[in-house]
Amino acid sequence: MYSSRMAIADFDPALQGALEGEPFDRFTGALNYSGTTAELANAKLTAGGRNIAVQARYRHQPGNFGSGRLTLQVDSNAMPLAQFQIVSRDYPGIGGTAELHGAGVADIAPAK
Repeated sequence: MYSSRMAIADFDPALQGALEGEPFDRFTGALNYSGTTAELANAKLTAGGRNIAVQARYRHQPGNFGSGRLTLQVDSNAMPLAQFQIVSRDYPGIGGTAELHGAGVADIAPAK
């Protein structure tokens, strides 16, 4: 069976912007597609000293993008809550940190 890999996007140089109104300094990563697999590889979102790393893969049957399996891995460093605008706006003077580590798998199928 013939298989090819196509790089859809390579986010380097990095992108800057905002996500839900929360500004970020840098987003890097690569989006690839191989015919049955879409993959977000080495994605990293940086805002000041806050870092979130994401890996995601969606595998589907040939010709059927609506059914497949999504795997996801997310990790961050310890991020001060006061540095999140969405948090500090509602809770001025908040202290503490948040750190995220998670993995998941979801089977995707059309509604019956």
